[in-house]
Amino acid sequence: MKKSFFSAGLLTTLLLMGCSSTPVLKSGEIEIPVHKELDLSASCFFDSVDKADKVTVKSGNLDIQKLGTYSITIAYGNEDYKLKVKVVDKERPILKWKKKRLIFKLGSNLDRVNDAIRDNAVITDNYDKKFQSFAGLKRIPESDKEVVFDVQVKDSSGNLSEKNSLLVQFTSDGKEKSGLKQEHASAEVSIDTGKAAKKDTKKKEKKKDNKKSEKASESKGADKTDTETKVQQPEQSQTSSSTSGNQSSDKPKDANPKPDSSQATSGNAAEKEPVYPPEKEKPVMTVSNFPSYLLGNSGRVFATYDEAYAWANEQVKLEGGPWYGYYMEIGQPFDGDYANAGDGTTPWTIEFFK
Repeated sequence: MKKSFFSAGLLTTLLLMGCSSTPVLKSGEIEIPVHKELDLSASCFFDSVDKADKVTVKSGNLDIQKLGTYSITIAYGNEDYKLKVKVVDKERPILKWKKKRLIFKLGSNLDRVNDAIRDNAVITDNYDKKFQSFAGLKRIPESDKEVVFDVQVKDSSGNLSEKNSLLVQFTSDGKEKSGLKQEHASAEVSIDTGKAAKKDTKKKEKKKDNKKSEKASESKGADKTDTETKVQQPEQSQTSSSTSGNQSSDKPKDANPKPDSSQATSGNAAEKEPVYPPEKEKPVMTVSNFPSYLLGNSGRVFATYDEAYAWANEQVKLEGGPWYGYYMEIGQPFDGDYANAGDGTTPWTIEFFK
């Protein structure tokens, strides 16, 4: 009987010791998506704890709006725990075309065609705001043809968008046709690191230097020709002067040729290449003209990030409000129809989600 009593007492003691043991972190590092608040439920950090329990962040420099690894200290019960929080981006960028098909006339200028293709693209990403101007087509077909242009977008975290194809037609009359022979082209768009802009600047400077050297060579050649002409001129001076005198007496010289004369049309007035869609001046996106189709489900638009964050943070904490307990995503939507698209000056809007 005594033996049984001792065993029961020992079991009770062991159970009490187990209940009072200090919880151990599941991991020394956790990941959270960028722009999303850290979930403070104790069950996210520890096993075998009450689901209703919460931890408290005591210290740390966690910035959920910026990718990176942050050190924080949390408190649970009577203990403090140090861990790392990694803010990551695993969301794909999105590429959309304003028009699924563009039509150009054969012989159109390649640079203008590629500018129109780039203007037709709308790229959005939850983190990266600026993307490089992607490489366009390498050549214009010589006969009626439809180019299937496959484009993908890659963000700074390596996330790839779904491949989106644009149909680009080239026809003799610049009008849409069906049943055209197809060829394929592709491009990948990455974030703008500033290197691409420097590369383009160097190319332009090189072109300018080449043009200057060509002009200098032409100028030297012209000077040489003028010198040779001056050497030969004295032998013909009398004949030329008498001839010119006769011409001036018989037929008056027309100093101002008529607009439709051959002299007026013999310049470099080349006909402009047709461009589709037509070029037009783009407006600057502001709070007052912010397009409704880019609004988040908040239905609100703000001039600065700080204004947007302050309002959204208030909404998610407002008990009884429509967005209470939601997560928020604050961003600057990209629309190539606006002059300031992607330069960081466009307004901010908010998307709430669970």
